[in-house]
Amino acid sequence: MIKYSNILMNFIVLAISRSKVLFMKLSKQHMFWVACITTEFT
Repeated sequence: MIKYSNILMNFIVLAISRSKVLFMKLSKQHMFWVACITTEFT
């Protein structure tokens, strides 16, 4: 059970770090579009 939770935690940490990298790439490329969309809808 402890081994399984360790694997699960490693998977979660990996997923978070990957999504952070993906989000940073997206925010760099699409910051202009995000700004346009947010100003359009607020």
